Amino acid sequence: MHITGTRSEVASGAAGRRGNGNDEFLARQREKLVRARVSSEARRVEGEADLARLAQGEGPDEVQFDDESGEGDSTGVARDRDRTVVELARATTEEVDLALAKIDQGTYGRCDHCGERIPRARLEALPAAQLCLDCKGNPRGGGLTNLTQRQQRLANVRR
Repeated sequence: MHITGTRSEVASGAAGRRGNGNDEFLARQREKLVRARVSSEARRVEGEADLARLAQGEGPDEVQFDDESGEGDSTGVARDRDRTVVELARATTEEVDLALAKIDQGTYGRCDHCGERIPRARLEALPAAQLCLDCKGNPRGGGLTNLTQRQQRLANVRR
């Protein structure tokens, strides 16, 4: 394989991609990813603020009961919901950061499992997609759903 480009283009992974519309595609994807990152960080901050308000408002084991239904108040449910929102927002931010790092490294659009190209339509719909459809649908294909696995993958890309 012959790669053409300046030394910095080769180092950044941008070599050999000029003139084929890929630069514009990557610029659009980067914009989408940055917007997604801002949105997920806003959800995380809001969720953390909600958790702090819940912690200030009631003791950890305090449950209020509704007179009519006899069921416990939804404070515990709200706390669990807010924790889930925070964790999902963190995971989304990590996936977006991984995709942005892959753009910088010139590996964006390659399946993390099999190494094949992820179809452009999939990337346009899900800019942070890390797996092709075959690997995503294959139970053995490595759909990395474990947060620890995603964190390790992100750490490996940043090295």
